[in-house]
Amino acid sequence: MKTLLLNPVTDDGRRILRSERCQVKAVSFWPPIALAYCAAVVRAQRPGQELAIIDAEGEELNHGQMVERVVAAKPDVLVIQDTTATIAADLQSAARIKTRLPRTRTVFIGLHSTVRGAEVLARRDAVDFVIRNEPEYALAELVAALEDGHALTGIAGLSYMDGDHLVENPARQVNKALDLMPFPARDLLANDRYINPMTGKVFTLIKTSRGCPYQCVYCTAIPYYGRAWRARSVPNIIAEIKQVKEQHGIDDFLFHSDTFNLNRKFVFELCQCMIDERLEVSWMSNCRADLMDLEMARMMRAAGSRMVSFGIESGSDVMLQAMKKGLTTDQARRAVACCQEAGLQVIAYFVLGTPGETRQTMQQTLDFALELDPEVAQFFVATPFPGTEFYEQALRMGALTSDNWEDYMHGEADVFDYGDLSSKDFIAFKNHCYRRFYLRPGRILRTLSSNLSLLQSARGWGHIARFLRNRIFAGATPG
Repeated sequence: MKTLLLNPVTDDGRRILRSERCQVKAVSFWPPIALAYCAAVVRAQRPGQELAIIDAEGEELNHGQMVERVVAAKPDVLVIQDTTATIAADLQSAARIKTRLPRTRTVFIGLHSTVRGAEVLARRDAVDFVIRNEPEYALAELVAALEDGHALTGIAGLSYMDGDHLVENPARQVNKALDLMPFPARDLLANDRYINPMTGKVFTLIKTSRGCPYQCVYCTAIPYYGRAWRARSVPNIIAEIKQVKEQHGIDDFLFHSDTFNLNRKFVFELCQCMIDERLEVSWMSNCRADLMDLEMARMMRAAGSRMVSFGIESGSDVMLQAMKKGLTTDQARRAVACCQEAGLQVIAYFVLGTPGETRQTMQQTLDFALELDPEVAQFFVATPFPGTEFYEQALRMGALTSDNWEDYMHGEADVFDYGDLSSKDFIAFKNHCYRRFYLRPGRILRTLSSNLSLLQSARGWGHIARFLRNRIFAGATPG
């Protein structure tokens, strides 16, 4: 059998970053590491399988080219990674492919399929199977069952139609043995296409942990990976870093984790091992601000970290409490200061529009961003993705104004109205935040000077142009 894993493009040209639970408008290409993990596990479980990954987004294929590539490959099993905003387009793509390859079995994975599996499977012309939550081992079991002609009833996490009857096998237990997973099948990716927009270098993702115990109302980590924080061992992570350096020549990494610094001992052991091994790599990570201190920041910097991202979210303590962030503005202020003192650049994320937001709290968020003055600030309008508490809140409030999933674009979804403020107001203020933050003379000079490596490459200019177009010069300034 041949299994083909697809990171699709849409027929309307929207560029979407699909990375496990993450679904956002893309301004740079990330390696589809979730597909590479799936391929690696299938390969390990079924050594005779023919495997391929088509990253239509990363290869910058148009929709027609993508369909022709898939049809030419003639896979027995086609795995498609979906998102909420693109689910209609993804289903249509699958239907077009199945029209030409009627014997191909299509499998959808991703957050939307996880929480809306029955809805996805209703497209009988497009989808044969849905895998809920972590897909790797369920996919390997499905491939084996299809090849060997075995029953599907024992595959936990699998959903499918049996005639007119929806079958939802029991949920799969979260994978606690992450060290037992093979490293992602990067040999199936065109690795040199993935450029870190912050460094201008080829980079890849290293998954250090899965899951998050926190309760942020807008976050999709909980419905996809669950609340149990599960980390790989330090030796296992170090082994993958060495393999990537030796086999692919990559020394720039994003330690991709819902909360990299949740366990202090883990962070210090990993950093110390990187120092002892003299790995000479650069990396960044996503951390909790309330768990950061100067000692940790200095340790991370000594181990090669160049940048840390924090979900600061709001400049209002009232809003931080309402969105169940578990963070205060004082904690955020200290974390940013510690990182900057240690020589780490900071990306700060801010979220507008969760229930309780007012014009005053939005202004507090902008003022706080200007006060913190991180190297990078990103502002988003919260999206009530299905499966999140925010979605349930908006549903109970009668605030949702659209049931068209195409409108649920992360960061700019125009799908809710609280009466006094609507998502249009939040989008307008988000665009105002970008201009107010980045169009300060000192900030312009600082941004250019800190991105000289990007300015020396055509790809770097392309990234900067997309950032300006999509962020700073988007929309209208609110009155």
